Amino acid sequence: MPKITAIKSQKRINRLSIFIDGEFFIGTTANLLLKHPEYSVNAVLNEIEIENLRNDVSYFEAREYVLKLLAQREYSPKEISNKLRQREWIKHSEDLIDYLIGKNFIDIERFSRAFIRDRAKIKGWGPTRIKNELIHNKGIPQETAIQMLDAYFQEHSVDDSALRYALKKSKLLDLSDRNHKNKLWNAMTRHGFTSDQIKRALEKLGSNEESEALIEDINN
Repeated sequence: MPKITAIKSQKRINRLSIFIDGEFFIGTTANLLLKHPEYSVNAVLNEIEIENLRNDVSYFEAREYVLKLLAQREYSPKEISNKLRQREWIKHSEDLIDYLIGKNFIDIERFSRAFIRDRAKIKGWGPTRIKNELIHNKGIPQETAIQMLDAYFQEHSVDDSALRYALKKSKLLDLSDRNHKNKLWNAMTRHGFTSDQIKRALEKLGSNEESEALIEDINN
């Protein structure tokens, strides 16, 4: 029966090579062998155990990959599943997401708060677009998305967000021109602001001097 004849360190930190019957079989992390001491030198493996070794290596590779992703920013469970699918690790998706949630590496409310803050403050999105993105593209339950949006916009005025975006986009437009005004309206709609929010923002826009004063007001 096949036997593990050697386990050698690779040049990369924390990486090992497993040899079976003198031939390189698979590369893995040192963490795998700490978790599975049965994969040791001189261990004899049957066909099922060899397949288990392949699966365990694959799982640990996938786990290390998603942990590196999560060290950079928050991810939703759906995003993690999509990343695993791209790497052909989708078979580990359910187990990995359960592990990540259990360890608090993934939290849909924490992700939603970060996503809303980023899209509202940095990209200037309105609540409608943010909600649609959370629900349809990020896989966040509708109830959670609405709850997190309500909490954010209780502390940050959606009218101020709409006005800030309108001010930014109107700098190169002549709002006395109906076509230019419609262009701004359509851009704000695409960015997730409602008709009422857009109307209030446009009503506040005046001369350039007034616009500068408005910028100071909404940033204070």
